[in-house]
Amino acid sequence: MFGELGTARGRARDPDSNRGHHDFQGRVVGAGNDRKLPQIRTVFADLGRRARVEQPELRPLSDLVPRVRVVAITEIVAEEIRAGRTSKLTDLCDEVALLAIRLLADDATAERARAQSESS
Repeated sequence: MFGELGTARGRARDPDSNRGHHDFQGRVVGAGNDRKLPQIRTVFADLGRRARVEQPELRPLSDLVPRVRVVAITEIVAEEIRAGRTSKLTDLCDEVALLAIRLLADDATAERARAQSESS
């Protein structure tokens, strides 16, 4: 669903069955993920540029958008982990994917993605 911004719903595993989960939790909650964030921002900046090639009518992508997208989603995941709701993370996938589309493109593109997802 949602193409390259798609969800991992079908691949999600029970976090408690993953012995490395607690290491992951520490990296998300703490500062250990700092090295990966620039790479992830680059991926989202590339997706934003690609959207503008496919939809030239979109406004130029601010350099701040990929940063905000990565920081916001990282914090949402960290907040869920801190609250002990790791089993609920996959419930957020569709909404987070639509938010990413909205930030990287626009509301109309996100609504088309939602409609397309609901019809399939």
